Amino acid sequence: MTIAFGLFCAMIPSPVVVPLLVRFVKMARPGAMVEEVTIPARFLAAMAHLLTVLTLLFDVENVVKRALDVDHTNSQYNKGKTDIVVLSTFSIVCFFVEVITTFSGITLFLHKVNCLNILLHFWGATLTILFLFQKWSLSTFGVIFGFCRVN
Repeated sequence: MTIAFGLFCAMIPSPVVVPLLVRFVKMARPGAMVEEVTIPARFLAAMAHLLTVLTLLFDVENVVKRALDVDHTNSQYNKGKTDIVVLSTFSIVCFFVEVITTFSGITLFLHKVNCLNILLHFWGATLTILFLFQKWSLSTFGVIFGFCRVN
C-alpha cells in the first residue's frame, strides 16, 4: 500500500507531496523515513517504464506498421523504424545512467527529485503503453521520450 501511495503522491505538486508523504509514513510506520516509500516507488515506476520501452523495441515492426498509413513507402517505414529504435536505445542508456546515479547515492535522498522521477516514469510507462496499442503517429513517441526522459 505504501508504494501505491507513493505513486499517487507523484501526481501532486512536490511542495504538497513531501509533507504529505512524511506524515503518511510516520502514521503508517512510526520511525520510518520518507525514503522507505519513495525509493521503492521510484524503482518500480522506472522498471515499469523500462519494460514498456523494451516491449516497444522488440515489437518495433508492428508498431511502425500500425502507425503508418496503408499506402506508406519503404523510406517512410525505414525512417520510422530507425527513429523508434534510436529513441528506444537512447532511453535504455538513460535508464542505466539513472540506475547508476540512484545507487551511487547522488539522487537517493532528494525528495523532490524522487517524486518528479516517479511522476515522469509513471506517465512515461502509461503513454508508452498507449503508444504501443493505439494508432498514434510516430512523432508522438519522440514527444513522450522528450517529456519523460528529462529527469
